[in-house]
Amino acid sequence: MKKVYTFFIAALTMVCLQAQVDVTFEVDMTGQVVSANGVHIAGNFQDPNGDGTPDNPGLENWNPGIYELTDADMDMVYSITLSLVPQRYEFKFLNGDWWDFVEDVPSTCQVEVNGNDNRYLYVNGAVTFHTCYANCGACGNNAVRFRVDLSLQGGGSANGVHVAGNFQNPDGDSGDWDPGAFELNDHNSDTIYEGYYDIGALTTFEYKFVNDDNWDTGMAESFSGACLSGGGNRTEKVGAGNTVLPLYCFNSCDPCSEPVSITFNVDMNTNCQDYDTEGVNLMGTLTNWGDGAPMSDDDNDNIYSLTLALQPGNYEFKFRVGGGGWEGGSNRTIAVVADTPQTLPNVCFGSPDPCGTTVPAADVTFEVKEPAGTPVGAGYSMWLMGDFTGWQSGALEMSDIDGDDTWTITIADFCPVDAFYKFVVGLDTLNVDEQWTEESADFSSIGGCGVDNGAFSDNRKLTRADGNPVAVCFVFDTCNPCVVSVDEATAFSGLNVFPVPAVDQLQVSMELTRPSALQIDLINSVGQVVLSRPSGTVSGYQMINLNVEALSSGIYTLRVSDESGSVTRTISIR
Repeated sequence: MKKVYTFFIAALTMVCLQAQVDVTFEVDMTGQVVSANGVHIAGNFQDPNGDGTPDNPGLENWNPGIYELTDADMDMVYSITLSLVPQRYEFKFLNGDWWDFVEDVPSTCQVEVNGNDNRYLYVNGAVTFHTCYANCGACGNNAVRFRVDLSLQGGGSANGVHVAGNFQNPDGDSGDWDPGAFELNDHNSDTIYEGYYDIGALTTFEYKFVNDDNWDTGMAESFSGACLSGGGNRTEKVGAGNTVLPLYCFNSCDPCSEPVSITFNVDMNTNCQDYDTEGVNLMGTLTNWGDGAPMSDDDNDNIYSLTLALQPGNYEFKFRVGGGGWEGGSNRTIAVVADTPQTLPNVCFGSPDPCGTTVPAADVTFEVKEPAGTPVGAGYSMWLMGDFTGWQSGALEMSDIDGDDTWTITIADFCPVDAFYKFVVGLDTLNVDEQWTEESADFSSIGGCGVDNGAFSDNRKLTRADGNPVAVCFVFDTCNPCVVSVDEATAFSGLNVFPVPAVDQLQVSMELTRPSALQIDLINSVGQVVLSRPSGTVSGYQMINLNVEALSSGIYTLRVSDESGSVTRTISIR
């Protein structure tokens, strides 16, 4: 079978009216130790344009363990064929079946250089995509990314922007200097057109950009400069492997304009992460979402800054502490205008606004109730992850001591004022073979308990107003608060516990709506009853004092019971 190494096809129209076509994905695993869990591919196969309406309803988006490639002839080339409607697709290969084993795609063949690091493929008909794992061409070949800025031309022509050259003939086949065969694409509407090509074993080649699809319209480049060969074509010499060429202005050896100085500032004064040790990084399409650029605090005022020289265009970015402390919420944006330097105002880490007044640390209790009919399975737990845990890598296991399907964790001396978080069902934070199911609801639109997270599902958001203890409780994947049982509503009205955290005395108060024989228990983190207080039949308002001076510091469950049932609260003792 003839392998197809060129993946850039004319712009798509009337996608929804076109039938599905067979697309074969091949990845050469030569030089890799293939995982016992198989080779997989994950991508936006169900909804490639992200409009919420599945174009391929029988497929799934970004599932790392469902689409396994096979190697029937044992030649280390693994393949799978999917039926897809014509559209642009993003995807990655995995040497395994979980995200821990996803390939590191070189910037040469990413959707956006130093931005979206997924592979991409424009599908306009049946096609075979072939690449070497974690590379941009066939194993042993060189690949080059071409980039041209059409901003001074107002963008590309209706027939597309192309590049032609002698690189189109790396294997000696016909096809050199075809002005309509290799189309470049403007993925993010910034008038920068890009595309990559497997150039075989070539390291020196000639080419030129064409703002059309033929030579006759006079829209091919024609200029003079040091970047040209004696024949008036652009000439490049590259090394082996994957290469990203400089961004050139159309009809020029240089960028379209002088870089613009942009200074970024982020205020870390209300942030509780170890940013002094781990550092603060600027991440985004203007640096590299994977690598980022370190920021500095030269005057030790906890405001970190970085100045970059950027080409005009639209950029997205976020700040990050160390390697995993990402801001929550959607990406920040900036429009860089030619000849217009900018110093961005100070913004608080994790917020679009300047930092407000620092709030004292306080105990925060997170609770989540299992959804009806879908209990957490045997061996699984609920987990809490957020920007204060480094997300999944530091997720905290929750507990359901009394088996009431409400999982709890209290974090003592919680520092952040604004915190982004989610609840997750899983075995452990590193599991790759079993289910790790995080909440996926759009919390900002279904009930206002979260914020828009851009292209990803929303995160929940907690904001503390003062130094008092806080408790939140939601039904999993909803903005619905935990529902108080009928027995609780009728037997115990206004159950209050004070102070939290307790030091030597704990006061429990309630209003009984009927005579009841109460039983009050304190249960430690491993389920042992460490303090018990029965009472005779009582009624009306009750105030009960518990001496907890002899108990160890930690998190406990307070259980108040009568013949109708029980009510629990999570408390902390210092």
